[in-house]
Amino acid sequence: MLTCPHVFSWGIGDAFRGKYQGYSPDRVAAEALKRFSEGLKVAVEIMMMATDAGLIPEGEDVIAVAGTGRGADTAIILRSAYTRNFLTLKIREIVAMPR
Repeated sequence: MLTCPHVFSWGIGDAFRGKYQGYSPDRVAAEALKRFSEGLKVAVEIMMMATDAGLIPEGEDVIAVAGTGRGADTAIILRSAYTRNFLTLKIREIVAMPR
């Protein structure tokens, strides 16, 4: 069990967005992933949170399962990455995702 701030929320980017009236890269990435599904965004986010916390090693293919407030509806296989290495993560396969 891991409890920590969300990668795509509560970041320093929010401080800049508030001050400069623009969107930070973390918000842009989150919104892009949400275009597929909320669960896809959350699956990527929890993988990075777990990697940052040292629960999974960077560079490993892992399965992330996520969804909305009503349960898990998305499963993906992806290459793990630290948040600071976001551009190296690869989504290998979408196993399940709502329509």
